[in-house]
Amino acid sequence: MNKKTLVLTAILLSQTVSALAYTPSTWAKEEIASAKKAGITVFEDFNKDYTQALNREEICALIVQTLEIGLKKKLEPKNDSPFTDTENEDIVCAYELGIIDGTGEGEFMPQKQLSRQEASKIFSIASAKHAESAVKYNENAAVKFKDFSSVAPWAVKYVSAVSENGLFKGDENGNFNPLSGVTVEQAAVICLRMISSAKDADGGENGYIKSDFKISAKTDAGTAKIIWDCKTD
Repeated sequence: MNKKTLVLTAILLSQTVSALAYTPSTWAKEEIASAKKAGITVFEDFNKDYTQALNREEICALIVQTLEIGLKKKLEPKNDSPFTDTENEDIVCAYELGIIDGTGEGEFMPQKQLSRQEASKIFSIASAKHAESAVKYNENAAVKFKDFSSVAPWAVKYVSAVSENGLFKGDENGNFNPLSGVTVEQAAVICLRMISSAKDADGGENGYIKSDFKISAKTDAGTAKIIWDCKTD
């Protein structure tokens, strides 16, 4: 075998390994395909395997793109970055929308991995603006997870919200895994579910959220369920 053949073989093997590495898990394949069809594609720029965990910057990119699809408009920051360690426009947009916060002392720590309980806060606020004042959360929704005791007290209401709204689901053993990272495929599927939760709300075929679309919720005292009300002005 000559050098040219060896080089060509190495390239083909490298491409094959790369293709295999960037294939979604079996459970996620159908929803990933639907997410791409809906326009959720920014995760393809992350250069990560579908099973790798996302960082804070990447979550913001996914959230902003999903909201742009729903609102049918480009989201741009109105001010300069309030953080000393990033100028990323997606992060600034998410901050101005009240979806994310810094980590203290003026920093955002964009490369820091995000846990599932931290992501539950971000996604619950993204799917219902000003959720803390508009929604009365009931921790009974999170109690169903076998590892509920591992959920931080501050995160209980957010885990409850994303669970009841169908954005997050437990694993095959019934655990939420609050401290685990959120993988590329999990985040893409959650974003798709955000869009799907408003399906047909505008009477259209695509089911995307209109700019005047509003989500509110109330708690049913009898069932401890969060009832979501979707309407337009």
